[in-house]
Amino acid sequence: MFQNIDIVAPRVRPVVLLLFWMVFFPLLAGCSAYTAIKETTTDKIRDISGPNDNLTRKVGIVLFESKTSVSGQAIEENFVNYLTRNIQEECSDILLVTPGDPEYPDYLLEPPKEASGRIDNLQLAKTGRNLGLNAIVTGALISISSNQKKKGWLWLEDIHEYVQVQVAIAVYDTETGAKILDESFIHEVEVEEFDFEESDFEGLDTQNGTNALILKEAFEQIASSMSEAMCDAVESQPWRGFLTAVNDNEIIISSGNRVGLKQGDILEVYDISNVVQGAQGQRFFVPGVKTGEVEITAVSADKAEAVVVSGDKIKPDSSVRPKE
Repeated sequence: MFQNIDIVAPRVRPVVLLLFWMVFFPLLAGCSAYTAIKETTTDKIRDISGPNDNLTRKVGIVLFESKTSVSGQAIEENFVNYLTRNIQEECSDILLVTPGDPEYPDYLLEPPKEASGRIDNLQLAKTGRNLGLNAIVTGALISISSNQKKKGWLWLEDIHEYVQVQVAIAVYDTETGAKILDESFIHEVEVEEFDFEESDFEGLDTQNGTNALILKEAFEQIASSMSEAMCDAVESQPWRGFLTAVNDNEIIISSGNRVGLKQGDILEVYDISNVVQGAQGQRFFVPGVKTGEVEITAVSADKAEAVVVSGDKIKPDSSVRPKE
């Protein structure tokens, strides 16, 4: 019996060694390889899973609200700047409308709210359609808190200071008024380990003396994760355009050649006037039946003119999509 074991053991050792390196080498090598694979896989999935309409989705970003005691509008502006930059890197095919843009509408500075303080998703969707937006991004800086953790081994164990930042994001689809993303992101920074030389938040009076450099690191990390989730949510939705005016046979669409529309395109028109109420009292638009088809006769940067090809029940606030 023991002789058999001696014979098998040399054969087993290489297998065990191979399994050991397969399991532990990634841990020893760090996370860089995994991160590269994850990013590549995400891009591949986004490429093959997104709707194939060849039209650019247009997204408006609302200035994030701060629900903390951190003072100064710069903190909201800087976070949106980080988020915008990361979105442009993550999904460059999305057309962004951000604070400071010449076309940025006033209603995005203060999105419509219900008496309860909750965002009025129906009104937000309606106004977003007038600008040809497919989605609207809102969010809030939820909390900035500090805590202590023990770190080290046995008698070398020591207490370390951490700052935790939480930011929430919600993305609304303008065709339905429903959220296509609703998520919170948390990043924790060890106070002793950050090493930034400059800060975008100089002069901010932050709660509990939280260093602005720590906020910068947290914001950069959160914006990176958040932009990936937002891009996935928006690009999984099909492009939709919206009729803003119907006068006899003359139709105005709130999208133009910036999103890829061109003269001669045929678009199907759908009724989106039906509204249903959800379990928590929020209301949503429900896309209805096809009411006709229109052909684009003239197009500018952010507007298109069209005529009716078929259908006699086409009305304003309808949605349009490319004819398959």
